[in-house]
Amino acid sequence: MTLSVENINPNLLKAEYAVRGEIVAMATRIKNELEEGKGDHPFKKVLFCNIGNPQVLGQKPLTYYRQVLALCEYPQMLDTPEAAAIFPQDVKDLAKHILAGIPGGVGAYSESAGAPILRKMVADAITRRDEVPCDWQNVFLTGGASPAVHHIMTVRLVGE
Repeated sequence: MTLSVENINPNLLKAEYAVRGEIVAMATRIKNELEEGKGDHPFKKVLFCNIGNPQVLGQKPLTYYRQVLALCEYPQMLDTPEAAAIFPQDVKDLAKHILAGIPGGVGAYSESAGAPILRKMVADAITRRDEVPCDWQNVFLTGGASPAVHHIMTVRLVGE
């Protein structure tokens, strides 16, 4: 059966991706009112939590992953005296491991689902965390929630 507007779940047709929906629009309006000294609100500031930005709430950035990414993006730095002074050994070891599994480096094209080494690392982490086997070939990496939702909706809505 080919999916169509007539046979698809009507709830799917009414679905909204709320990251940028009505609540965000209202929060933006209230933020503008606060900045302009208008409105009667029992608070002085609006914190946007809709796009997964924990730093807006004061959480420090996850330095470890940023350090690994920095070395993967600029591998020439790995064996420099500066890197030895800045980056812990486990960061350098993980960056080398990742780079060894990605021919051409992290800026190169990879499989559509993501670099196999990274998919395997994610699957292993899921297996450890959930105590349920996770097949790395069933892991599909994306550049965030929005691209993931787009891919899922495309799979669900586009016919063969």
